[in-house]
Amino acid sequence: LLDQYAGAAAAYSLRALSRGWLAGDVVEVRRASDSTSQGFTASQITNGQMLDFVNNGTTDLYDSIMYLDGSDDNINLDSSFTFTDGDSLTFSYIRNTSNVTNAGVLGNSSTSHAFLCRPSSNNWRLLLTSNYDFSVPVEASSTLTLSRSGNDYTLTNGTNSDTVTITEAVTFNIIGSRSNSLQFFEGSIYD
Repeated sequence: LLDQYAGAAAAYSLRALSRGWLAGDVVEVRRASDSTSQGFTASQITNGQMLDFVNNGTTDLYDSIMYLDGSDDNINLDSSFTFTDGDSLTFSYIRNTSNVTNAGVLGNSSTSHAFLCRPSSNNWRLLLTSNYDFSVPVEASSTLTLSRSGNDYTLTNGTNSDTVTITEAVTFNIIGSRSNSLQFFEGSIYD
């Protein structure tokens, strides 16, 4: 545009307004989550690189996860999942780190069974008729695997692992809260 109308006093756009700007940055963006700044060309804006930067690498999760706001939007499964010998469950999460209360990642609408994120204690808990604590730390984001071998349940996050022995059945039918009205998770659970 500026190649056709030379001599403009000012021009503002997120697109390259002249051939001279094709390779140059047209904007510098500061990400609010960590104050990191980066410059972007017009083509980096249109191809999604700026959006991915702003979203801190989570853009590919759009349309494949649900954000849980910590109040009332848990997911009720059509049927219950009971861990049997050899079963494992792997999922990833991004947690709202300002929320330090216990939160149900998995729950059960008819029993007290829950898998709790416990940021104030920096551990995870299987809540059944007794409490079973895993010494795997609660992080802002991670991938967890909960697996069963015999009566041993192991929680792993890739770096840390802990095993507890449980003799009762572990059954879940809710994702995102302890029950339909208690201890909701705040963040995203996916995969």
